[in-house]
Amino acid sequence: MKAVIRKLSQKRGFTLAETLICVLILLMVTGIVGAAIPAASNAFTNAVDAANAQILLSTAKTVLRDELSTAAEISVDDSASELVIQYRSNTNGWSQIVYTKSGADAGIVVNYREYNEVENKFVYVKNRDLISGKAATKNLTLVLANPSLSSDKKVLTLDLAVNRQKKSGSGVTELAGETGFAVRSVG
Repeated sequence: MKAVIRKLSQKRGFTLAETLICVLILLMVTGIVGAAIPAASNAFTNAVDAANAQILLSTAKTVLRDELSTAAEISVDDSASELVIQYRSNTNGWSQIVYTKSGADAGIVVNYREYNEVENKFVYVKNRDLISGKAATKNLTLVLANPSLSSDKKVLTLDLAVNRQKKSGSGVTELAGETGFAVRSVG
């Protein structure tokens, strides 16, 4: 019994060297975990942006296909600031798909027009934002480029891409795209 009491009364703690080694090991583990968190966060952000880009691209393709599949008399005007696809629809009369290439108004808008006999000109009946600049979140932008119309004016082919502005502000990264997307009209 005296041996047990003597053993318990000899309370020995950790030495200074053992404590410093434990602190050093904890600091190394904390540094490794701390370095991994931003990388994991960046990977998550990239995955979310890629998914949003695919949704934006799919929406654009659906809009173009829905609007132009019943079109007739398609014409294309590609200027520096906007791309205008004008067509006659069996359901809505004359319409335009206007793709504004940059700025606060960037996006795709469909303008529905009808002929006003009193004014002897086409007037806008309504505008519908199909893909607005606000829909392109987190610096994602939709790009329509290289439009070409077949000789019979029934097949419109263009390139679609969804780009993300780099955080540094210089340059863009393409997240999703389709080259040679074609829409055939019944016109």
